[in-house]
Amino acid sequence: MTEIVVNPLLAWILVLPLTGSFINGLFGKRLPKPLVSFIACGSIFASAIMAMMLLSVVMQSHQRVVLDLGPWISAGDLTIAARLSVDQLSAVMICVITGIGFLIHLYSTEYMADDPAYSRYFSYLNLFIFAMSMLVLGDNLVLMFVGWEGVGLCSYLLIGFWFDDDAKAAAGMKAFIVNRIGDFGVILGVLVLIVATKTTEFGQLKQGLMLLSPGAQVSVATIAGLLLFLGATGKSAQIPLYVWLPDAMAGPTPVSALIHAATMVTAGIYMICRLHFLYALAPLALATIAIVGACTAFFAATMGLLQTDIKKVLAYSTVSQLGYMFLGVGVGAYSAGFFHVFTHAFFKACLFLGAGAVIHALHHEQDIRQMGGLWKKLPITCATFVISTLAIMGFPGTSGFFSKDEIMWQAFASGTGDYASTFVGLNYVLFGLAWITACLTSFYMWRVTFLTFFSGKFRGDRHVYEHAHETPYMSLALFVLAFGAAVSGYLNVPELFGGKMRLSEFLYPSVEGFSMATEEQQALQPGSQWALMGLTLLGVLAAFAWAYRCYGKGIKPAQEKTLRTLPGVGFTRVLYNKWYIDEIYDAVIVRPLMRFSDIFVFKLTDTFLIDKILLGLFAVPVKYGAYLWRWVQNGNLQRYTIVFALGVIVVLWMVL
Repeated sequence: MTEIVVNPLLAWILVLPLTGSFINGLFGKRLPKPLVSFIACGSIFASAIMAMMLLSVVMQSHQRVVLDLGPWISAGDLTIAARLSVDQLSAVMICVITGIGFLIHLYSTEYMADDPAYSRYFSYLNLFIFAMSMLVLGDNLVLMFVGWEGVGLCSYLLIGFWFDDDAKAAAGMKAFIVNRIGDFGVILGVLVLIVATKTTEFGQLKQGLMLLSPGAQVSVATIAGLLLFLGATGKSAQIPLYVWLPDAMAGPTPVSALIHAATMVTAGIYMICRLHFLYALAPLALATIAIVGACTAFFAATMGLLQTDIKKVLAYSTVSQLGYMFLGVGVGAYSAGFFHVFTHAFFKACLFLGAGAVIHALHHEQDIRQMGGLWKKLPITCATFVISTLAIMGFPGTSGFFSKDEIMWQAFASGTGDYASTFVGLNYVLFGLAWITACLTSFYMWRVTFLTFFSGKFRGDRHVYEHAHETPYMSLALFVLAFGAAVSGYLNVPELFGGKMRLSEFLYPSVEGFSMATEEQQALQPGSQWALMGLTLLGVLAAFAWAYRCYGKGIKPAQEKTLRTLPGVGFTRVLYNKWYIDEIYDAVIVRPLMRFSDIFVFKLTDTFLIDKILLGLFAVPVKYGAYLWRWVQNGNLQRYTIVFALGVIVVLWMVL
């Protein structure tokens, strides 16, 4: 792909959010809130405009926009340049980051208006946009990793934003530690590629892999691909490192919308799409990604069925939808997986911000058992929430319908190509898990919608209900995101409907193909597509009907009692407690590690070996030497005189 070598817009997209973070971080307490808001929102808005300008350049020229700032690191025959670039993939991603980031900044000006750390919040939020932009715009693995670590740091700062609350501070620490486990895999994966290819630049990496022997190509790609995927399981909350994301709801709700819906958690999918040429050489790594994605999607969906915290339901929904994205890229349908990243950014950000509007209106109440009948007080919030629920459900015509069904179709059809030669029948398992997940998603999302906005009268504090209201900027952000959730899917309308896959065709030069499918896959169309689509639609509508039957008509006294006495018994208790995974991790990993640290690191190493043995070797001679000198240095003038006189006599005796 040809390049336009110099474009300063790339630098400004990074400089503006970083400058806003710097100003609000250092001087924000001395500035009036309107100015803090203007600096924070204005910097992101300007970056969004520049991102759209770059997208326009890429669309018109079909070239890659590059800004080379010169050599950065040199070590032997390895040179790493400070080089930024935008192609089709990163152009769409940077528009999502800055565009939705601006809406969330705007929303935050009202949501966080009464917080005493207002300027600190926006400083962190701007810094996050800078780090995420660096991750996407970096033209080599090292710059991408700088952004990768930057968003991890900002996630820690924003999740634990209210650090005076021990539980919220612990949630931030949990996110930070779990992500460090995954990041270790990224470091090892990058080192493997550096040793094998002697480069970190994406364009040269592909050429370096092609110079290896066929066997070495597969080995290097498989090892590096699996190590990098370990990092993706941490950043994008997949099994086994998903446990941090539900606890990350401890941060302000706009943080959840930005980090855990539209940007940071999709970094793993972006990385795999960016390194598609690597994974194309490693069918084992791709199969692992697909299996983990499908299992995570199903597993997280079951956890969301009985949650009563509105943000926790959406958190497990996010984990589940991320599983769909990994399923898409895992079967080689890179554009389908990334298309779901794009649509998910709209409807999940809208759902989180809708939940935030409810929490804000109800004075920080998050329990859906204390809600109900809020559509009268929050009509815009209710309408946008319903539109986004239809999208995540996959209702025909919404964005989720086009993106999720495309992934499910590609998962099923992957059994006809070379991908299936090693894993016979895997495509049926993947599609089955995805279909069940779609049904579960429809049920738990309509459950939370009915219990929050409908289901009879308000079940909480009537005084709070009477004063519940909506605010202008929050409603504006919700409206724009709901519009995107409704129409963004039309960028990729399958030929089955007489449409055109515009986004996939646009992304083609960046990911070099829509999927791993062969001509045999095309033979399945259109009959099989209609059948699978109808089966999925039947499942999600049946789940909607069941949710309506249980919660849509109002809560009966017996049912309300059941809701209020959760976790219940038997399997209900298991689902409510999220399969006890956190408890298992705590018993198997955390507590033994802390016990080991207490005995070996603290008591044996620090207290005994260092304090008593090692330091004792120096302390004992000094201690007893001091006893000898005490007789001389005791502050007694007569003794000093006697010692001085004796010293003079000794010196004279030695001289004479």
